[in-house]
Amino acid sequence: MESFSSEGDYLGAWGVPGDGDSELNDPIAMDVDAAGTVCILEFDGHVKQFAPDATLLQVWSSGLSSNSQDIGVGPDGVVYLTRDRNERVESYSADGTFIGDWSLWNIAVNAIAPELAVGPDGSVYVAAFFTSRVQRYASDGTILAEFATGASVDDIAVSPNPGGSGRRRGRRLHRRPRQHGPAQRSGAGGRPGALQDAVDDG
Repeated sequence: MESFSSEGDYLGAWGVPGDGDSELNDPIAMDVDAAGTVCILEFDGHVKQFAPDATLLQVWSSGLSSNSQDIGVGPDGVVYLTRDRNERVESYSADGTFIGDWSLWNIAVNAIAPELAVGPDGSVYVAAFFTSRVQRYASDGTILAEFATGASVDDIAVSPNPGGSGRRRGRRLHRRPRQHGPAQRSGAGGRPGALQDAVDDG
């Protein structure tokens, strides 16, 4: 893991590969909560939480035994997870207690690479590769909105400051789908992609 200031200054790096609790075993995604806790999702479904200084806080295992895809942390500390080729979102408390899950609305079974991001209001945004759509859910799984992007979506982020418009903005990137097999994956971040444009949910 490498950290940088908001101006791009290099701050340092930490983490070593391995199977130990404080080591990283095939990390696939990460997010940072409001307190600065770094939450890392490993391919086998383990979630590891570190303080900003790399101190291990806790480790817990989700219901995602393999093909873990993405992680997002809400403003209330709830952790949301997705798995590749699985049309569900799972939610956990910060200590790993299972809260619930829901099916993605109108997303085909085996949808490739469901990516997610959590907005400052707790809304969960989900995008699946090849669907060319972004969906917004309430924390209980209620579908709130859906909009088309016009291109395949391989990652998504939500601006913490919608510029006073009251609208959330997701970044649309066009990449190849991630390959998650042990012999296929090239790294935790997948292949680099080119930022295409920004889209609003209206």
